[in-house]
Amino acid sequence: MVSESTLIAEQHKAFENALAIYNDNEMIEERWHNIVTAVGGGKTLEEVKKHHEKLVEDLKHIEAGEFDNLIS
Repeated sequence: MVSESTLIAEQHKAFENALAIYNDNEMIEERWHNIVTAVGGGKTLEEVKKHHEKLVEDLKHIEAGEFDNLIS
């Protein structure tokens, strides 16, 4: 079962693509609106931002060689 705060594989791929397409040069709110729209599936702004925070945290752990701290 997929929790509400978790993106399924297709949504995660759309999320990654949207992050690349809608870069930091855009207005922040417009950028996040575009990313949420790209993810689809009824995900909210809060859910997508939470997913982004988790991704950033995971990357920090990976870069530090702390693979045991990663949570699916």
